[in-house]
Amino acid sequence: MGLKSSPYNTVQGFLIAEEWFRGDPGSPVNVFRWDFLRLNLPGSIDYQPHLPWVSKVRSDDGKIANDFVTYVEDTRTCGGSLQDAWWASRVVASRLNWLGIEDAARKRRDPSQDPGPWAGSVVHISTNGAISLTVTQERWEKTKRIILWIEEEMKGSDTIEFKTLERHRGFLIYVGRTYPVVIPYLKSIHLSLDSWRPWRKDDGWKMTQVEINHVLRERNTEQAPSESEAPARVRWVPWLVEDIRALKLFTAAEKPPHRLVRPCAGTMWSMHLEMPLEVVLEE
Repeated sequence: MGLKSSPYNTVQGFLIAEEWFRGDPGSPVNVFRWDFLRLNLPGSIDYQPHLPWVSKVRSDDGKIANDFVTYVEDTRTCGGSLQDAWWASRVVASRLNWLGIEDAARKRRDPSQDPGPWAGSVVHISTNGAISLTVTQERWEKTKRIILWIEEEMKGSDTIEFKTLERHRGFLIYVGRTYPVVIPYLKSIHLSLDSWRPWRKDDGWKMTQVEINHVLRERNTEQAPSESEAPARVRWVPWLVEDIRALKLFTAAEKPPHRLVRPCAGTMWSMHLEMPLEVVLEE
């Protein structure tokens, strides 16, 4: 609406609405009822890797309570059974409509353990109950194309196109939400995009204040250079070569790997990454 505080007001209003959606947790007729919090923290004597770290549990059947999660403007409900998931969705949708908040029923899906991509990731539940995260094949192929593009750009010049690399960085950061292992190897991309800024070393890192003061004394000046707009092409930092090599190694598989989030009961590692044998050995 043009108000500076509108994002704050919107988020605050919806959080208040969420409290009403969940209702009284002690009411036996509340679909989101729960009786106690179960802490299953790593390091505990009775830690169970197939259970969530923190969960709301119902005493009558011992199941994890129904719940819902909101990401930006998209809400997903979950339940311990098909009926529970459907009923939780019905409660959230009806109360959204009562408040005048739009609920696009045409976009609603039937309860499923394989709901497809959401917030950049695809949740996969195997037959033995293990839960993993992956990305779509299309997103995986695009990731590989981006890495190859950066590699080809480095072969032809010591500079790289700024705007294209900036767009690709945003996509790779999104992929890093599913595969946190790639995040450290994006640092050289960040440094390359900032290599045009003043007070940068040859390796891309910013000088310390002591180093900046030393340079100013050598130049016999107290004025720092001002930042201008980024050029069309920027110098890529030397260790981008090694980071791209690591990213190529990770994306060598034809299909996107599955990152284990929660193993099945009774075993710590019930799934393996769908990666070539040579990749596993090299890692």
